Amino acid sequence: MLHILQHIWYWIEVHTGTVNEPGPYYGFWSGFGSDIGEIALLGAIIATYKHHNCAVPRCYRIAHKKYEIKETKQYVCRKHHTQKWHDLLIEQYKEDYPEQHKLINKDKYER
Repeated sequence: MLHILQHIWYWIEVHTGTVNEPGPYYGFWSGFGSDIGEIALLGAIIATYKHHNCAVPRCYRIAHKKYEIKETKQYVCRKHHTQKWHDLLIEQYKEDYPEQHKLINKDKYER
């Protein structure tokens, strides 16, 4: 049983790059550790997409020019740049983020 566990452990060491080749960390950074940068790039692409995406649910358009919705901190694409969508998103924003809505529109509530 111990012999099988040693083979499994050696396989894990080889495939993660932790085997001591020329230096203590060379195997890791040239093997398994190099994937860390690729994961970071994928995360940056996803974050950029989410930042530039339309605020309307299930709309996956990326807005080249952002149309700001007043009374909120949201943007929509040109397809949803209509008064109907603005009113719906303002109401949804009031329900989801009441404190932020009051801070953004504090001069309206102070009257």
